[in-house]
Amino acid sequence: MQQAGYDIYADAYGKPLSATDKKATEKKYHPLDNCQAKKFAMFYFQCKDHAKTIICQCEHRESRSVAVAAAIAEYESKDGLKYFIDDKYCPNKVAFKKI
Repeated sequence: MQQAGYDIYADAYGKPLSATDKKATEKKYHPLDNCQAKKFAMFYFQCKDHAKTIICQCEHRESRSVAVAAAIAEYESKDGLKYFIDDKYCPNKVAFKKI
């Protein structure tokens, strides 16, 4: 089973990050920010009534894209948490909550 993605926040490391470590980690991994989360949501609302299928895929195809799909499923049918239970998925909890 994969560990669910947490972006780069302290709970992913099991301890709080020092300011220096947090800055270095953010530079390397580019955490999802509130502006990006809002853009995901705005895109969804703009196209949801015109599209039959929406494909969610991020660069690494394992954490954030599943979080986006889970957020959409949660919004549409209150069924998004199933992605957190199924071992074949690894949704990013931070991205899910922000979106």
